[in-house]
Amino acid sequence: METNINLRDARAFCAVVDKGSISAAAIHLNETKGSISRRISRLEQQLGSALIQRVGGRAQATETGLTYRQRLATALEMLDDAASELTQQQSQLSG
Repeated sequence: METNINLRDARAFCAVVDKGSISAAAIHLNETKGSISRRISRLEQQLGSALIQRVGGRAQATETGLTYRQRLATALEMLDDAASELTQQQSQLSG
């Protein structure tokens, strides 16, 4: 199955899980609460699954959300590592 997941949406989801609330994730990512909420909703819609439960100002990952977060962490880390390696290679070639 091919997905077209927006990386900023994925990072927003990770921040919500890690920080425990949409507000804290918004501060961390320098975005509005509304923006983060829309990102989470869009991601849930694309995946067809609830990832976050909103409970009294807090946001908790569902079981599905926790599993997705674990897998997503690995994928995002790999993407970041690849970008970092490319940047290092380019600086070595031009230096």
